[in-house]
Amino acid sequence: MKNKIIPLLGIMIVIALSGAIIASLIEQKNGDNVQDEHAITVAASFYAPYIIGLNLADDEGIIRIESLTASDEGCLHDYQLTANDMKLLSQADILLMNGGGMEAYLTEVTDNFPDLVIVDLSRGITMLDSMVHEGEPNPHVWLDPRLYTVQVANARDGIIAYINTLTNLSEELRSELEDKVYENTEIYISKVEAIDEELDKLIESLKENEKEDEAASKTIIFHEAFAYIAQRAGLEVAKTIELEDETALSAGVIADAVDLVKQEDIGTLFTEKQYGDDIAKRIEEETDAKVYIIDSAVTGEKNADAYIRAMEENIITLKEALKVR
Repeated sequence: MKNKIIPLLGIMIVIALSGAIIASLIEQKNGDNVQDEHAITVAASFYAPYIIGLNLADDEGIIRIESLTASDEGCLHDYQLTANDMKLLSQADILLMNGGGMEAYLTEVTDNFPDLVIVDLSRGITMLDSMVHEGEPNPHVWLDPRLYTVQVANARDGIIAYINTLTNLSEELRSELEDKVYENTEIYISKVEAIDEELDKLIESLKENEKEDEAASKTIIFHEAFAYIAQRAGLEVAKTIELEDETALSAGVIADAVDLVKQEDIGTLFTEKQYGDDIAKRIEEETDAKVYIIDSAVTGEKNADAYIRAMEENIITLKEALKVR
């Protein structure tokens, strides 16, 4: 009798375990269905808004962040929407856009996707005038951490406002999502504010050791985005030379830049990490100016801390550059 009971118990244990595994799989599948049903797809117009979205999204993957462009695409001045972009937008609930004219394709988006919620991250920000495109604003506001925090808050407000319109969410889930977005926003803004404090310390240090040579505070920049960080650092931008590729500048443009550096005794040339420093090096060779590479944070890894790391490196570069003379 005892010998019969032992195999029977073994069979019962196997059945129980099998039932538990099946139940677990069913529960997991149902959980995935619930997540899919409640998923909020947030499209970002390019890398900078995408990084903001990554920092605000919940940990459960209900808020999904996708970028229209690749992480090495850069700025969008002449960008054309692709078939994949249109597919993503057709599935998206929200589009995080930088604003200020950065997304030239916006009319095409609003015409084709009238129900898409568009969040302008630069709402309420007064932009610098463009030194490259006359009569237009300079939309690269994220290079000033203080303005970047406004963009982060705008993203938060836009996402939460959309969550509040959803009728398929329980009150509990809606509240949890809102709380998580608020919490993540506070955490991220605190990181950005730490960067801003470092920039303020740099500025205070410059004031304490103020030099009589005004030319030392003049610079030439090779990406319009640098105007924002230059303004915060107290640098006067004598000229902006926009690089789209290394072959775009004529010998005449380079010669004019060399003359300007010599005439105004300009000490620094800030060029773009994305396009390299070949052009700036040619100017450096014929003048006393020094070339420094700044990260405009428009390309990089798909990492939530990418902006923070880029700005930390930029501040190190600024500290080095402003001690040159």
